[in-house]
Amino acid sequence: MNFDNLKNIYQFAEHHQKEEYWQNLFQYQSSTPLTITNSPSIKNSNTFPACDIYQKDNYFYIDMEIPGMDSNQIQVSLLDNNILEVKGYYRSLQENCAYYLKERQNLQFTKQISLPTRVEEHNLQSSYKKGIYTIYFRQN
Repeated sequence: MNFDNLKNIYQFAEHHQKEEYWQNLFQYQSSTPLTITNSPSIKNSNTFPACDIYQKDNYFYIDMEIPGMDSNQIQVSLLDNNILEVKGYYRSLQENCAYYLKERQNLQFTKQISLPTRVEEHNLQSSYKKGIYTIYFRQN
């Protein structure tokens, strides 16, 4: 191996050990709201957090997989009375340590969901149980 190759490998490794690199690598912010339509659909999505949206007993439910967080780390807001925005920051990095394996990443997320009906923010309810954050509201 020549010196230039060794230098490139070192620079690559040094760059990838910085926390900023990992934060930016896994940061996802959707610019297009997820739209609920009247036609049922089942699909796989690679956007975080994964969610299911369904209607049951005159309520709409949005279940989101957000493990390892407390409900107070999740911000929910209503934009224009029909776009639901969910934001959060999941931090898994431990300070002052040397990792032997690092599969969990720090993750900042923003997810926007276009709701099928108008809803007032004070009518939104939520619960968090076993890593599933549920937002629900009564159908008009």
